[in-house]
Amino acid sequence: MDALKPCPFCGKNTGSIRLRNMYVPSDKSVFKDEYEAVCLNCGANTGKIYSSAFVRRNGKFVFHKDGYAEAVAGWNRRAEPEAPSPEEPGDHKNSDERREGND
Repeated sequence: MDALKPCPFCGKNTGSIRLRNMYVPSDKSVFKDEYEAVCLNCGANTGKIYSSAFVRRNGKFVFHKDGYAEAVAGWNRRAEPEAPSPEEPGDHKNSDERREGND
């Protein structure tokens, strides 16, 4: 499993995946747990809850969905840097000419 990247806000290596909740619905056919990714230093988080699910088959719970791995991937995901905007159409002067004010 991937290690957690440093916090994108404070830069500390204090990211953590917390178990928030475990529950079994009344029909007892599914066992679920919920995780959240959070920085223990500054409190930043992904703003999302990730769920694991274990489904009952033949009397045993079988792993169905990995919320822990999704929480790690969510924490490690980073926004792509914005691409530079293209120059205005018809603006063929280079940056030196614009800076000097030459026409």
